[in-house]
Amino acid sequence: MTADANLKKLQLRIEELEDICDQCLKSEQMLRRSNQTIKSILAHSAIGFGLVENQAFVEFNEAMRKLFGFSRRGDYEGKRLSALYPATGDYARVADGIETTLRAGEVVQLDTTFRRKDGSTFLGHLKISTLDPANPMRRAVVSVSDISWRKAMEAELMEKEKLQGVIEMAGAICHELNQPIQVATFEFSQVLEELDLAPKVRADLTKIKRQIDKIASITGKLMRITRYETREYIEGKKIIDIDRASGLLP
Repeated sequence: MTADANLKKLQLRIEELEDICDQCLKSEQMLRRSNQTIKSILAHSAIGFGLVENQAFVEFNEAMRKLFGFSRRGDYEGKRLSALYPATGDYARVADGIETTLRAGEVVQLDTTFRRKDGSTFLGHLKISTLDPANPMRRAVVSVSDISWRKAMEAELMEKEKLQGVIEMAGAICHELNQPIQVATFEFSQVLEELDLAPKVRADLTKIKRQIDKIASITGKLMRITRYETREYIEGKKIIDIDRASGLLP
C-alpha cells in the first residue's frame, strides 16, 4: 500500500473519529439539558424526592428538605431510610416487604408515619422505585408526600357519616313514638279532668303523665340533633350524648 493510500485512510479515520466526537458532545449537551430539566422539575415539585445510593441518601430536593425540616445537606446525607421513621423498629417491620417488592421489579407504595428533624411526626405516602431490582438500594428513588390532610378529610367524612346515621335513626324513633305519645297524653289529660279520682290515684297518674312528657321532651331533643357527640356509658362503652348533640349543652 502506498503512502498516499495510507494517508487517505488515516484522514478518513480521523474524520470518522471527529464525527463520533461531535456526536458524543451533542449527546453530552442533550444529557446536561435533560438533567437540568429534571432537576428543575424536582426542585419545584411539591412532592419530596430523595436519591439513595448504596443504602444511603445522597440527595434531597427542596420539598423533601422542607417536609422533614432539614436545613443543610448534613442532616440527611449518608442516612438510611430507617432514619426517617420515628423508631428503628417501625422501619424494620416493613423492611422485608419493601425489599421483596423492589426485587420483583415493582414500585413500593405505602402509608406510614415519618419523623421530622424536630421530633414531630406526620402521616406520609411513601413510594420507592429502583434501577437495580437485584440490589434494590444500590440506586433507588424515594418520594414522600404529606397525607395528613387526607386523613383529616377521611375523619371528617366518617364523622359526617356517623352524624347522618344518628339523624336518620333519631328521625325514625321520633316518627314511631310521637303518635302513641300524643294519644297517651290526650287520654291521660281526659282522665285527670273528667273522672273523680281518689287523691292517691290522681297523684300516681300525674307521675305517669310527667314521665310521658319526659319521653316527648326526649323525642324533641332527638329531632334537634345537629352534631355527633358521645359520652361514657358503662364498661368503656359510649352512647350518644343527646343534650350536647342537640345543642342544649355546649
